[in-house]
Amino acid sequence: MVFKRIMSVLPDRWQYSLTVLKRLQGWRERECPICGYQGRFHGSGHPPRYDSVCGGCGSRERHRLFKLAMDQRPFARGQVLHFAPDRALIPLLCELGTYQSADIRPGVADLVLDIEHIDLPDATMDLVVANQVLEHVDDIAALAEIYRILKLGGQFIATVPLVEGWAETYENPAIDSDAGRSLHFGQSDHIRYYGRDFATRLADAGFEVESFVPGGAETVRFGLMPGERIFLATRPE
Repeated sequence: MVFKRIMSVLPDRWQYSLTVLKRLQGWRERECPICGYQGRFHGSGHPPRYDSVCGGCGSRERHRLFKLAMDQRPFARGQVLHFAPDRALIPLLCELGTYQSADIRPGVADLVLDIEHIDLPDATMDLVVANQVLEHVDDIAALAEIYRILKLGGQFIATVPLVEGWAETYENPAIDSDAGRSLHFGQSDHIRYYGRDFATRLADAGFEVESFVPGGAETVRFGLMPGERIFLATRPE
């Protein structure tokens, strides 16, 4: 009640700023499918995403999406390779077999690997995971390498920033500054926004492709990004 009274006498721009700040502390109660926490989530990101970060385990939308997909779709088990490891996913992936993390930066993960030139033998992995990675790299090279190191029947699981309303991926090599990439692709180290053709890119690399998208009720309950997809790509037997 006091907050509403204060807001009523402030200029519109101040009202907007205070509303954003208040919602960033938690807008509505949500539930985390990873740790079971029930309560308010914190906001994050720029521009801000309300109820993004779980107040229990710190998971974000893509991590909770992964957990729901893992519970409702068959995931490959065995040798697991996780690029740019999300801390919230590590316990989940360890349940699926022998887990190893990988990153191009030394000291960040178990293995130092370049996803465009993976220094591993052919057909050695059962499951490869790359959450929000392909928008940073030459994805044609990366997908070819991931396909190569997967065993027959192995699985590649990925999320990417994707605009469902765009039939084609938006990328432009001429945009090569941090400011330009932030403006065009949402982040200074991104080089594309994917369109609906992302599934075609996976298929062109040889994968059989399916995706998982939670419904509206699950999206609200677990604090997900509406319409966000997780892609499950299988190397055919």
